[in-house]
Amino acid sequence: MNNFNIVKSINIGSRHQESNQSCQDHADYKFICENQILIAAVSDGLGSAEYSGDGSKLAVETAIIELEYQLKQHVNNLNNISGNEEQAKTIFTHVLKSVQERLRKRSRELIGNTRSNDRSYYRGKELDCTLLAVAIAKDFIIAIQIGDGMIVSHNFEANDYCILLDSTQDIVCGRTLTVMHPECIVKEVKLYYNKILSEQILENIHIIGANNMNSESSKRISKEIQIYTSNNVPSFICMATDGIEDFAFEGMCNSKYILYQPLFQSIDHLMKDNKQSDCQDFIDREIKSEEWQKCGTDDKTMLIISRPQSN
Repeated sequence: MNNFNIVKSINIGSRHQESNQSCQDHADYKFICENQILIAAVSDGLGSAEYSGDGSKLAVETAIIELEYQLKQHVNNLNNISGNEEQAKTIFTHVLKSVQERLRKRSRELIGNTRSNDRSYYRGKELDCTLLAVAIAKDFIIAIQIGDGMIVSHNFEANDYCILLDSTQDIVCGRTLTVMHPECIVKEVKLYYNKILSEQILENIHIIGANNMNSESSKRISKEIQIYTSNNVPSFICMATDGIEDFAFEGMCNSKYILYQPLFQSIDHLMKDNKQSDCQDFIDREIKSEEWQKCGTDDKTMLIISRPQSN
């Protein structure tokens, strides 16, 4: 199934360069199960978190490790995942819990190094970050979004580019939801039984299915987790941190972001023509351009996944 072209671009923002800080974004991907499944994750460290760069890296690494572990449990029966919302809930609940536990563990290590009495270290607040993650196979895609940033895909029917999950829903008291936010909680349940989670837990997980995007249930706002699942696999996906929002959006309509279609169209066309190096150059050139740097000083990260055109 390894027939995807992939480009990863992680760029430090001018604000962090001027203050001699490291990049707070991270992104990575991996093919698993004999290349049957591609998993990828992107994270943006919280600006106010002292070790957010470490946090975003740990979040991406842990999310990929846990996704790989969970999906390998189903490698002999991947059809169970295709379009199965309950299974996606279970998988991503494991992922979120693992990421939270890893950041808390690292926080305890920092306490030992600094002898800090700051309770924020115990909560993992100084490593806080957002998280985007996807798993893609021949006949399914599942995705999670916690916080801002975006997962953009090519819309088959409309022949345009759309956002899979609405980041405007990940706002709590005017602040972006993050992995370690108090509202982002996975309650204790016996997850290892591989059964449908209790209704109490399901209330904390917001599902947007490809076949019910306009239903009332899909409009319900959840402060915890946004998950997308579909058996229609898009030919193009762009995972990005919020640093590119000033260039990815051209406005809003009815409180919804309107994507700047030419940007994603240009990237998609280069990828489908098997021109990853040209696409990499295009993205890096645009991100480092004077225009982009003036409009946005934040770190800018994009992970592009595209299926090339058949000859």
